[in-house]
Amino acid sequence: MTRVSSYLNWTTTPPGYVEKASRYVKSSMRQGRDDEVPEGPAGADRDSGDSLFITQKPVPEAVRTGIRTRYSQWAKPLSPRDFEESDENKESSDSDDGESQSGKVQRRKKNVLPKFSFPFLEEKKPELLPVHNKRLHSYLVGGFFECVRLLRQGCQTKKDVESSLPTVDMDGEHISPLSDIASLEEARRVAIFGGTHGNEMSGVTLVNLWVKNGAEIQRKGVETKPFITNPKAVEKCARYVDTDLNRAFTPENLSAPRGDNQPYEVQRAQEINRIFGPKGSPDAYDVIFDLHNTTSNMGCTLILESSKDHFNLQMMNYIKKAIAPSSCLVLLNEHPLLKYSTSRSIAKHPVGLEVGPQPQGVLRSNIFEAMRVILKHALDFIELFNEGMEFPSCTVKVFRVLERIDYPRDANGNIIAMVHPNLQDCDWEPLNPGDPMFQTFDGKTIRFQGSGTVYPTFINEAAYYEKQQAFVTTRRESLVASSIRKV
Repeated sequence: MTRVSSYLNWTTTPPGYVEKASRYVKSSMRQGRDDEVPEGPAGADRDSGDSLFITQKPVPEAVRTGIRTRYSQWAKPLSPRDFEESDENKESSDSDDGESQSGKVQRRKKNVLPKFSFPFLEEKKPELLPVHNKRLHSYLVGGFFECVRLLRQGCQTKKDVESSLPTVDMDGEHISPLSDIASLEEARRVAIFGGTHGNEMSGVTLVNLWVKNGAEIQRKGVETKPFITNPKAVEKCARYVDTDLNRAFTPENLSAPRGDNQPYEVQRAQEINRIFGPKGSPDAYDVIFDLHNTTSNMGCTLILESSKDHFNLQMMNYIKKAIAPSSCLVLLNEHPLLKYSTSRSIAKHPVGLEVGPQPQGVLRSNIFEAMRVILKHALDFIELFNEGMEFPSCTVKVFRVLERIDYPRDANGNIIAMVHPNLQDCDWEPLNPGDPMFQTFDGKTIRFQGSGTVYPTFINEAAYYEKQQAFVTTRRESLVASSIRKV
């Protein structure tokens, strides 16, 4: 039996919990002294500071000699129920003692430690020896008091306790700090944009469907407005007419004098900002869903524009759980060099949705239905939030945009290589230094020269050739969303 790392989740203390915990700890210590055979110097490794940590991500790591294996479930944690059972044992013991007063022998019932159970080992039905069970309790109690000591020490030295919490989880992914409960305004006005790019047919078709009959997207207390953002591009089945509408919502464009001399998409941006904005104002729409298709093998991807938007983080966590085991990843576009002014950015909570692969100008039933289902769950979340449901703090795995990678080009700017077969259609899969990245037209391999592993996406997106982009690199992170409730 080796030492197992434990994790402590802080919750609101139930009435009488502290008293019961104290009695339980005393019982554990007394029984440990009476029954356990020492294995070395007294207390040599009993209250180890390595036995328990405060963490934001309750993912365990079971350790066995010579083998390290990750498991997805915990050993059964101690709960107030365990202490209640101890109380019942105590009452039963007192009753037995009372009955035995009239007898010749008074029997004293021994306190029994709650047994740890490991669900991932149930099939093998291992026998957890009493001495091992007591050791686990010792590590749990010792680690708890070590954490209390460190927190107390931090308060005495006036340190920021939050800054001492881990910033990297057990998988090596970055995690954001914990936050308090956030009270947010209700999301009463919601828009669904389709046709921002006129040849991305899933959003165009869904919005046109809902314009004719919006019963499917209506929710109690929510005004949901489906809207075709670029009707001329939709009519031509083209990405845009004059310029990319999804890059047109800049402060310069929105404040420019209105007139026919402006590019068509700039005029549309001003009109959309007037209807659903103004951008950055209290009058702007609460939520805008902007529906897109991609030719890349990205699957379902939600696009987040701010790691501080706890409403959107909670919504995306809700969607991910609702569609499981199907996958829906989250792309965080917060890199300052890649920031652009999207049509959805005028909302208080902008949400992009990319679903692919789907060729431009083509409608595929599976992509259409996947987008439809995600919108359903997103609207369900908004309705639940508006009705007063509180959503507890959660962790959301995201892929943060790092940089844009262009195709290899000659001195005249002409492309001289294509995406390597080993990379094609491998969105979200790790790309390590030295892995094949491009293949020249004469068959030579160009390898990735980055300093570490990245996760590419938008690989070989057809619409990005004009933007000199072969793919985008990302890194995996875990963001902690605050608990949220309506004001």
